Amino acid sequence: REMDLSHDLAYRVLAVLRVRVFDGLARSAPARIAGRRSGDLASTALADVEALEFFYAHAIAQLLASGLVFAVAAAVLGVLGPWLLLAVVPAALLLLWSPFLEARGRAVRGARTRAALAELSAQSVE
Repeated sequence: REMDLSHDLAYRVLAVLRVRVFDGLARSAPARIAGRRSGDLASTALADVEALEFFYAHAIAQLLASGLVFAVAAAVLGVLGPWLLLAVVPAALLLLWSPFLEARGRAVRGARTRAALAELSAQSVE
């Protein structure tokens, strides 16, 4: 159910963003903007909009669901066995801190991947 709701939200947001992109381009210029065809600009903007689908459909909903599950589980543990929280809370803090470990290395690898993908896309279109 969570996956259905998250994708429903994502596609509703994307639909609104697509309409705003086309409306903005229609108001800016009928054919060319700064020497570029409006189709090129729309294609670029829509690719960015599509990239947001992963964020809305896969990241936000899962973070909210995970936080809710943890909060309910911690509350139940607090009632049933408060001493169990001594093990759960440090593990949760470690999980919250883990994305910051090796963040710089992931950013470098991500930049290399995006550059390679841009080069491959440019070659395939050419």
